[in-house]
Amino acid sequence: MAHTFDVEMEASDAERGFPAAEEETVEEGVRLDFLDVTFEVCLSRGGRKRGSDGEQVRKKRILDGITGTMTPGNVLYIMGASGVGKSVLLDSLAGRTHVEPGGQQWLNGVPKSRKQFRNVAQYCTQEVVLYESLTVEETLFYAAAFYTKEEPERKKRTQEALRILNLEEQAKVRIGGTVFR
Repeated sequence: MAHTFDVEMEASDAERGFPAAEEETVEEGVRLDFLDVTFEVCLSRGGRKRGSDGEQVRKKRILDGITGTMTPGNVLYIMGASGVGKSVLLDSLAGRTHVEPGGQQWLNGVPKSRKQFRNVAQYCTQEVVLYESLTVEETLFYAAAFYTKEEPERKKRTQEALRILNLEEQAKVRIGGTVFR
């Protein structure tokens, strides 16, 4: 049985069928709209794909008609029980799957391509490792390298992130872990 979940979105977006292309730049942010996203995987038996010997291919639907919007300057929480497809949804939207998902996706009102997405977005998997010996500020500075190699810009982004996340007072505190507490 396939698990499904809904991504909450504004009624006006759904009623409009998503906006027409807008003159929005990367500096202003990027809006990602997705409509009826589906994702299926082929089931295998004994390590070989079914269907190679004429058998009917069995598929399992992981995502079933997921619709939503990610807007600039907002945090989107995707919550659900283990195994319902949260990571598959994010991987599908980020173009990190071997199989193209079904449905439609737009960046700023224009049909999305993998290349276009990679030019405007970064994706960190859920296995992000925080180095326990680094401070909060050092960790954010390290993460800023995903966006720019220029040190002054990295410092600027780090300070902005500390301010936005209200972590300025914790900037010099170590992340900590099993070795460093």
